[in-house]
Amino acid sequence: MTRFYQHTQVSWPTVGAAVLTLAIILAMAWASGRFEITLIVPLVIILLTVINFGWMTVTVSDDTVKTVMGTGMMQRSVPLAGIRRYELVRNPWYRGVGMRLYDKGAGTSFSVWGFDAVELITGEGNVRIGSDESDQLMAAIRAAQG
Repeated sequence: MTRFYQHTQVSWPTVGAAVLTLAIILAMAWASGRFEITLIVPLVIILLTVINFGWMTVTVSDDTVKTVMGTGMMQRSVPLAGIRRYELVRNPWYRGVGMRLYDKGAGTSFSVWGFDAVELITGEGNVRIGSDESDQLMAAIRAAQG
């Protein structure tokens, strides 16, 4: 398998917000002099958020475009042969970050930060891949399709 492109984008706002929230929770526990079991639940939720949405890796190989969020619990592979066309798009602010359905379920969006994206138009639903390297991602898809 030939790899044409691989890029990992870190969601610094997600990581930063998680670190700040953790610091506040731990400071409150330290100031009160008690570390209660009830603090474990928010700490686990924050940790799970970071490991599942803290970064995204996009890989273009000779047969697929693959998007993996965090540790890989959420991912999507699109066969190159199934891509009818692709284009640079700009996500609206309300589309947010993470993995989302859009256009009444007609598409799936993957993003960790920013507004620029590449939309893959397929017969099985569109896929938007947010990227801080949209131009390079487009070039890699073009090269992989030959």
